[in-house]
Amino acid sequence: MILNKISYMSQNAINLMNADSCILDASCVLKELIENSIDAGASKITIKIEKEGLQLIQIVDNGKGMSPQDMLLSIEKHTSSKNDEKDELEKSESLGFRGLALQQICNLGQTEITSRQKNRSRGFYLRLTDGKYEPVKECYSEIGTKIIIRNLFYNSPSHKKNSKSGRQELTKILKIINQYAIGYPFIGFKTSIDGKKDFIFEKESKETINPLLSRIKKIHSKKISEDLIYYNGVKGETTFNLFYSNKKNLFKAEKNQSYYINNRPFFNEKVQKILNKIYSDTFSTSRYPAFFLFISLPNSEINYRLDPSKFNIHFHNEKETLEKLTSFLDEAFHDNQKINKNDEKKEIILNGSFVNFHKNFILEQTNSGISITNTEKNKKIEISIESLTKLFE
Repeated sequence: MILNKISYMSQNAINLMNADSCILDASCVLKELIENSIDAGASKITIKIEKEGLQLIQIVDNGKGMSPQDMLLSIEKHTSSKNDEKDELEKSESLGFRGLALQQICNLGQTEITSRQKNRSRGFYLRLTDGKYEPVKECYSEIGTKIIIRNLFYNSPSHKKNSKSGRQELTKILKIINQYAIGYPFIGFKTSIDGKKDFIFEKESKETINPLLSRIKKIHSKKISEDLIYYNGVKGETTFNLFYSNKKNLFKAEKNQSYYINNRPFFNEKVQKILNKIYSDTFSTSRYPAFFLFISLPNSEINYRLDPSKFNIHFHNEKETLEKLTSFLDEAFHDNQKINKNDEKKEIILNGSFVNFHKNFILEQTNSGISITNTEKNKKIEISIESLTKLFE
């Protein structure tokens, strides 16, 4: 999706939005900036983080860019590239539709915005401090947008106080990046942490058989991503894609579970409970598998407006949506259970009486030792335990 031009939202649209702050910490800032880049049609996003985002957050994309007029409007409160009719807001096709985030960010850090559109030979530069901006200047720039936030929360003691410890905040930042990198496998992500660690996820090829699985394996450890079981299905207008770990790779907690709706990371407590309960009931386990659940459905069925972060979502037709999910999961897990039972039968045969180790031979365990049968000539030889023992003396 490519953004429209930025304009002021109507009072009616503002009233429909939950006006609470969506910027709580550095990870929230990064999330909003990543969403803006995705909305701008970027195929490559480069991120720099210093001191858990408090010293520097920089994000560069190759999206459509902004005109000088759009740059100025983007930092005003309640401006958006989204149509502000109620039905359009309900569809929420763009990620950053609230018209608040960038304006709030600019009030909480020293901000620089550089942007260039494809149809222009030069870009434009805008600098802000405490929400006040200097005149826009023309400059050299690649096509796309670069936003730099320095000294985040330097002027907001309450935000600094609420920020997590360094390690916790960095964990949250990396989780945000990983979530969007998985949800958008055809966008390349490059991240630099304090100039020391680089995390590079090249965009997946259109020829990749399963780009979601490919991106999951690049991001997560073997313990989580190895031997993931894949199942997909369609229920009416809703499509499900599920990757989950087998019974050998289970965990004590639910932390290795990710949920995506129309590529956007989300959380819904009822979805999580249904998924874990059906898994537990089907496979008789109290431990938790790794999950990557992708749901695609019309945006008009999703309500993002109740949570400022747009992460905790609700369904307009909750009962119907959850019934579809339950039906899909029942099919996914029971189909896998049938496969497991067949595998168990094979193991019983292998560990019990005979093994087909060649198309013409059968190795069979007997009371006195083993026998080898040539099925083509219908001949059998027997070897006793004593003879086998002598062979290894």
